[in-house]
Order: sequence, then C-alpha cells, then structure tokens
Amino acid sequence: MPKKKPLFTDVNRVEVVTNIVTGEKGPVLSLDRIEEDGTLSNILLLNIYDAKHLSEACTRYLGQSFIANFDGFTSGLSAKDHEEIHGDD
Repeated sequence: MPKKKPLFTDVNRVEVVTNIVTGEKGPVLSLDRIEEDGTLSNILLLNIYDAKHLSEACTRYLGQSFIANFDGFTSGLSAKDHEEIHGDD
C-alpha cells in the first residue's frame, strides 16, 4: 500500500493525516501519525464538540501568532518606515 500523503508535518517532524471515520455515535475526526513503515497510529479522535474546541484553539493561536510575528517585524522598523507603512493618521 502506498504511503499516504500527510495533511501537515508538525514542529517535531511528525507527519499527520486526518480521516473522518464512523464511531459508536456517528462520524468522528481521526488525527493519525504516519509511522516510518507507513502504518497509522491514532493521536486524537474528536467528536463534533472536540473538533469545535480544537478549531477555536487554532483560531486563537493563529491570531496571537500573527500579532507576535507582525510586532516582531515592525519592531525593527524606523519611525520613517512606520510612517510609510501606516501613512499620516
């Protein structure tokens, strides 16, 4: 069986795939690690409520990361650079 392509590779180089599978009470989201031999090891199994909380956590993280990255980018700018970016307010 060919190795499945990961949806993403995390910061620890763990390759992760997702699948929607049928659980006891309906569909669930399975996040699985791709092992070196191509087999999958389950990391998380999320119902609709868990997936919603994970989505909200990701949204918060992305917002905070954007702010931190933008702040780091702008902290190295001169007053003139800031003025050119933001214009006259």
